Amino acid sequence: MAKKDSKDKKKLQKDDIRTFVRVLSYAKPYAWRLIIGAACTVIGGGSIIAMFITAQALLSDIFSINNKLFGDGAKEQAVVEEVVEAPVQAKAEEIVAETTTSDEPAIVKDVSKKLMGKFIDSENMKQLEEAGLSGMLKVCGMLMICIIVNSLGVFGSMYYLQWVGQRVVMDLRIGVFNHLQKLPIAFYNSSKSGDMIARTVTDTQQLQNMVSNVITDLIRQPIMLIMVLSYILITEWRLALFSVIFFPTCVIPISIIGKRVRRISREGQKRMADLTSVMKEALDGVTVVKSYGQEAREEARFAEQCKGFFRRMVSATKAKAFNDPITHTVGGLGGIGVLLYAMINKTPFEECILFAAAIWALYEPVKKLGKISMEIQQSSASADRIFEIIDTPITVSNKPDAKPISTPLEALTFENVEFGYDDKQVFSSLNLELKAGQSLAVVGPSGGGKSTIVSLLMRFFDPVSGAVKRNGVDIRDFTIESIRENIGLVMQDNFLFNDTIAANIAYGKPGATQEEIEAAAKLAHAHDFIMEKEDGYNTMVGERGVSLSGGQKQRIAIARALIRKPSLLILDEATSALDTESERMVQNAIDDLVGKITIIIIAHRLSTIAKCDKVAVVANGGVAEYGTREELLALGGIYTKLHEMQFDNH
Repeated sequence: MAKKDSKDKKKLQKDDIRTFVRVLSYAKPYAWRLIIGAACTVIGGGSIIAMFITAQALLSDIFSINNKLFGDGAKEQAVVEEVVEAPVQAKAEEIVAETTTSDEPAIVKDVSKKLMGKFIDSENMKQLEEAGLSGMLKVCGMLMICIIVNSLGVFGSMYYLQWVGQRVVMDLRIGVFNHLQKLPIAFYNSSKSGDMIARTVTDTQQLQNMVSNVITDLIRQPIMLIMVLSYILITEWRLALFSVIFFPTCVIPISIIGKRVRRISREGQKRMADLTSVMKEALDGVTVVKSYGQEAREEARFAEQCKGFFRRMVSATKAKAFNDPITHTVGGLGGIGVLLYAMINKTPFEECILFAAAIWALYEPVKKLGKISMEIQQSSASADRIFEIIDTPITVSNKPDAKPISTPLEALTFENVEFGYDDKQVFSSLNLELKAGQSLAVVGPSGGGKSTIVSLLMRFFDPVSGAVKRNGVDIRDFTIESIRENIGLVMQDNFLFNDTIAANIAYGKPGATQEEIEAAAKLAHAHDFIMEKEDGYNTMVGERGVSLSGGQKQRIAIARALIRKPSLLILDEATSALDTESERMVQNAIDDLVGKITIIIIAHRLSTIAKCDKVAVVANGGVAEYGTREELLALGGIYTKLHEMQFDNH
């Protein structure tokens, strides 16, 4: 059992690394920015070494001056009193006069001595000069230059590396959304839209923190660590050896914590997806919720998901909170070790200070490198969920040699089409033909496959066997884009975007002119009610067309389908959910189109297909009956029974 757990942990670590490497692969197009960021990091790291060396020289000068000036305690007191009691301005003028014959550069005379002269009298200034004040000021200037170079290096490093991290996440987010647009309808039939939103937005946001921080730290911190260790190695190799052995000990507990954080984070991201799904369902179905008085039930469902997410996040926070105490403890022990080492070896005080500063400088990169493992494991859960979408195969796609449709529609045929959903077979042998200019009504019992015919024509699905042909050519030989450009689809529940009426109609033909929009609206019998509105075609329809009636939405949808001038118009239960008046208005629009365009009408209500040229009854895995309405009534079969159920009771 222990061996199995060990194997699982190793596999988990490999999976995390593999996932992270895959995320980093998205940074390849921006390699030059990574190089600039790394170069800035090297400059910043090099300036740290220069700062340590300069600081060491500065401390040596300070202690040297201190010893020369204040070697005797009584003398020290006398000098202090003299400095305090001297007239500042007069002494400053004397100092300037005395230094005019000095060999120092002009900038030193004008800046350092005049400035110092405001606070120190001539005699003490002379003592400072003899003790080496000018050299110390030069070192201070060099230290300031090192600080400025370090600051610029840090800025360049952070900017370029963070830019790459943010861009990688943006590309991932766009890639996920683009892939979702290409996935077949079957994928959405088995997926929660809330989960897809959570993965595209929340998981990529979680990944953004990891990518930005990890890319920065993965490049910056090792360089900083090497630079500081190099300085310690140059000055005291034993201390460098101690650091190399001692500091990695903090990585072990951090790695253990990271594994727990990863597991909790994956559970947390799943909770967030469930939370988003519950919220979306409650908002989309708000009318049903209120109609049945289930507000309290939905509130309880949402609160339960929020509590579950809260518990997971608190657990992750608690696990991550151990990271800082561990690194702080290691840093403290390292500092104590340096002091003990200095005492044993009787190291000069100024060197001891620098050693302590160097150990402290090691603390930050070690701390952040320790966090990298935790951040990778935590964010791998989000990355895995994102890549699950990206890796979902696109089962309906263009053939390599697919061509766009270039000829007018002459005929559509279904030849021995076999199709089913998972384990449920819908068609065993579907054969059907429709000639250009004809109108075909497709009727039959529920679940017989009427809407599946639409899905096959639109290439939302492909047949298991057989073929759907256009002008005798398998539609799989045409590009999906051209197939759908030649079809106008109006469904039972049509989606309208939260935009103007004009924009919703023009969605069928981006870039359409106002004249084209109005012409399509007139064909759909929508122009009159649109003009009755205060803002006309600029009226906002609201989310999902909430400001329009059912009949108005359907006519807008018909106009949207007609504006592209399709060779085939499909009406899938377009009037089944409408009231009598709305149905009459929509039916008038449909009747006016019959004979002018090739139409397929999927219908339950037989009254809506009175003007259709042909009727196909879909049942028992194929077309059970086919002919005109009169011919089918004479057969006394399925169509006759449907007709009797709908009309004989009136």
